[in-house]
Amino acid sequence: MDMDHLSNIVLSFYYAHKIGVIIGVVVLVILILIKPKPMLRAIGILLALAVAVYIVMLIIDVTFSGVEVKEKMIHKSE
Repeated sequence: MDMDHLSNIVLSFYYAHKIGVIIGVVVLVILILIKPKPMLRAIGILLALAVAVYIVMLIIDVTFSGVEVKEKMIHKSE
């Protein structure tokens, strides 16, 4: 999963649910303005989790693509 694929998913979700996304962003901004420290801490935790999931997905993708290439090379040499 690369950043281009991820951005396409996010943009397609935005275009499909434009009003909901705008309302969600406005509510998030209002919550950040009312209680900045807890909200920014929660956003930081969510971003850290998202980065961790992204890194795990990259590792899984690299691992499986390496296994697929190895299997192709084994079958090619037979």
